[in-house]
Amino acid sequence: MKSENYAIAVENPAITEILDLRSGDYFRHDLIIGSDYEEIIQLRLELQTLRKRKTPRYVCSLCNTPVYLVSRFDKRRFFFRHTLEDGRCPARTRGDLSQDEIDAIKYNGVKESDRHLQMKDWVVQSLYADPRFTSIYWSYLGFRLTKVL
Repeated sequence: MKSENYAIAVENPAITEILDLRSGDYFRHDLIIGSDYEEIIQLRLELQTLRKRKTPRYVCSLCNTPVYLVSRFDKRRFFFRHTLEDGRCPARTRGDLSQDEIDAIKYNGVKESDRHLQMKDWVVQSLYADPRFTSIYWSYLGFRLTKVL
């Protein structure tokens, strides 16, 4: 699928300039992505391998956070995304939600695991063993303590 006229990069990405750690040069995102679909797939694979090895090749020119290639599923257009979206960079590559909001959505469905409930049970047992507390109310929603004054 080689075509010099076919744009593979998204038009308005959040990260427009990339620092190549090998050469020390800055490049526009679309120059790295190029126009050869097969080459960009190979580059994406290489960047994922380097990412897993924690030896990134490219970083965001604004915040020096390592970046990797992703594509829009619906249009097969590529762009660079931060490996860590922690809010320190003005270029946001993961939607409109903050990482805290994403985590809240992610963990809300999990609620409390068996291990977490076991830990809470140990806390309650420890409180029962402490004579400074006269009554302990515990449920899956949490616990309330009454302390002897």
